[in-house]
Amino acid sequence: MSTRQEELFKYSLIGVISFLIDYIFLFILESKVKIDVMPSVIFAFLLSACFNFYMNFKYTFRMKSSSLSVYLIKYIATVIVSLILTVAIVNLFMEVGLYVYTSKLISVIILFIINFYLSKNYIYRI
Repeated sequence: MSTRQEELFKYSLIGVISFLIDYIFLFILESKVKIDVMPSVIFAFLLSACFNFYMNFKYTFRMKSSSLSVYLIKYIATVIVSLILTVAIVNLFMEVGLYVYTSKLISVIILFIINFYLSKNYIYRI
């Protein structure tokens, strides 16, 4: 397996776990704790983003801890853009009648490829 394939595999695996964290917390916050949809979407997204950064930093792209702040700043900028896009996509699909969880799934699929490209070529670029 080439380095790029290995990175994509690890990124995908971590992405699936991050998605599960995101989805489970969205479900708990929105349906069980009864927090409004958008604050639930935002909190769950940010929680999974923290997990995602740590795992990709440490295992997928194997970055050195000495440069953590540089990567973290780039990651935060990317997360802000991704969060804005996530909220916009979820709102858009909810407005046309889709359920919040379906809308969230669509946003994850759309942003997966964009975020891998940004992770590989911007955030964790040496």
